[in-house]
Amino acid sequence: MQTILLKEGDTLYSVGEASDCVYFVESGEVEVRRADESGGDPIPVAVLGRGEIVGEMGVINGVPRSTTTVAVENTVLAALDRNTFLKAFGGEDGLGVSLLKMICKRMCDIKSVAHGNIPPGLVGGPDLQQVRILGGSPQTKGFIGPKGHVIDQFPFTIGLALGLSTERTPGRLGLPLRDGAVIADRHLRIDVDDEGHVVVFDLQDRLGSIVNGAEISVFNRGSMAGATRLHIGENEIVAGGAISKVRFIIRIKRAMLVVNAA
Repeated sequence: MQTILLKEGDTLYSVGEASDCVYFVESGEVEVRRADESGGDPIPVAVLGRGEIVGEMGVINGVPRSTTTVAVENTVLAALDRNTFLKAFGGEDGLGVSLLKMICKRMCDIKSVAHGNIPPGLVGGPDLQQVRILGGSPQTKGFIGPKGHVIDQFPFTIGLALGLSTERTPGRLGLPLRDGAVIADRHLRIDVDDEGHVVVFDLQDRLGSIVNGAEISVFNRGSMAGATRLHIGENEIVAGGAISKVRFIIRIKRAMLVVNAA
């Protein structure tokens, strides 16, 4: 196997490239993105980490890459070339590969249905693998740390710490921001709604919040004005207005075989 070293932001492969290798993630994480049919930015469909495989469907089916995969942090992968991978299943014409092709076809059929009928933010139930909050600015990175904080209990609130140290509990993250930070004790709430979407709520600060470029505020009119759904992959959150340095990344990882495509 060949070792591949990627820095944060490096592309492992892009749509249309030859599917000549299967990759095993040894450390770090990569984000799989598919093209937006409407012509917008690529849509994140999965974040894959240690012990997971990426790029296998294109290799098994002998088709070019249908997704783009990018490192979201420094990542080490082991690359196994196509012929060696297929030999492990009896070769390209072997029974093992035939079975794998049949499984891939069924998974792609399921994915096609999902892309047509299920919103991209659906991550609840058995699909929800991990929700992690990370610092999105030097100010918040210093308190949260480089690996962030896994959210494993909902609802989860984010706000100003009552004391001088970072507060970490299963249901709360409080940051001791004092140098002009304009966030409330309970500024944001992360929750999962009845349809399985991860949702962020602005709670009580008049400056509101910005989620993936859209402003939300509890003081705006409308039942969902103070809330918005998050998507798979990385979501940028700014607490306290556009000029605020209180920034976070909410990274959502979904456990679905069907998104490990090409």
